Amino acid sequence: MTHLKLINQSLLIIIFILSLANIYFVAREFKINYEGRNGIVLKNGMTLGGDFMAFYTGANLYNTERHNLYNYFRQKEFQENFPGNTGSTTGFLQFVYPPLFATVISPLAKLSFENAYFVWAGIMLLLYSAGIFLFLYNLKEYSSFKYFLIILGLGFPPFILWGLAGGQSSAIGVFFISAIFHFFNKRNLIVMAALSLLLLYKPPLFMFFILFLSLWSERKYTYYILLFGLTLILINLLHFEKAFIISYFEASLLYLSEHISNQGADFYFKKGAGLSSIINSFMPINSIFAKLILFLVNTYSLFVIRQLKHNIPSYLIALTIFTFTSYHLVIYDSSILIFSILYLLIFKIKEERYFIVVRILLLLFYLQIAWNNLPNYGLSFFPALHLVWVIFAIFSFSQEKFQSLTTLKSQ
Repeated sequence: MTHLKLINQSLLIIIFILSLANIYFVAREFKINYEGRNGIVLKNGMTLGGDFMAFYTGANLYNTERHNLYNYFRQKEFQENFPGNTGSTTGFLQFVYPPLFATVISPLAKLSFENAYFVWAGIMLLLYSAGIFLFLYNLKEYSSFKYFLIILGLGFPPFILWGLAGGQSSAIGVFFISAIFHFFNKRNLIVMAALSLLLLYKPPLFMFFILFLSLWSERKYTYYILLFGLTLILINLLHFEKAFIISYFEASLLYLSEHISNQGADFYFKKGAGLSSIINSFMPINSIFAKLILFLVNTYSLFVIRQLKHNIPSYLIALTIFTFTSYHLVIYDSSILIFSILYLLIFKIKEERYFIVVRILLLLFYLQIAWNNLPNYGLSFFPALHLVWVIFAIFSFSQEKFQSLTTLKSQ
């Protein structure tokens, strides 16, 4: 066995151990805080499920006061007066997802808050695991290592810590991204287009990635996008009142401007990530100049990388770049980059020029997240686990990965 193969195997084992450690420590902390809860407020002072309160608020108001679903003050009142939430340090969490998304999650309101959260967490865990499984299924040479790599993905801090424990929806994006990737491989443009539009459950994050797919894929895909897009608009117009739809757009614009501006740079330092976070950390929040920079960077990227080959690496290059440069990127959203991390971990990359950019962006991305959140981990070992996992994942690549993994399997 060459020294290079030994190094590769050692790195894979180290990353696997770190992933298991992440899962264990997050589960242990959750158990300790949950057992010491008061109502739905955990021992650490935060509301059970963190950001899940926003989704539960949306589900309840959709069922009982639909006209107030996007009313900032009504949402705030609902959360402040929610039984058992007294003394929470989590703060107000606004629901600004599209009307059809509210329709889908509305059954959660029929459950108690605790039960609803655990159902939500179970669904997110299932979607995230299924997303990684489907992604690896399409990398046929590595399908036999899928369980090993799924564990690596589950221990990925942006998911296990901020996504799952934090009650967020990033697993939905992970599943859709993987499903689009699957049907891209199958050359099923109809299903691919339909799934692409489902990414609009979070427009500021996925808008430019969808535009990229439209420019990069075959012309038929663009036609299908337009057809399904018009169908989606028609469904909304038939199912919801015009005033209700307008209230959604108004709430979304306010959330991305005034609401975040009121939170100040602290939002971008502690919760934000990517290029928008970097820009807004040294200039006025949501300034026209900042938005113009993001628009120009995304537009330039669209016209450059749309010329890439129609293959898996190109898909992941675009996913990484347009995630990093999206208009509104929060820590838990970075869960979707697990695909780029895993691909770099196991493959020799031929498109070296573009994947150098991907490596740099991923390193900046996760160093930025870890650095900005050092005081917020609660446990001193989380930053070390996070940084070591990411650095290994980005840089543990070579020409002999396949042989290294094959040897590892045979042992």
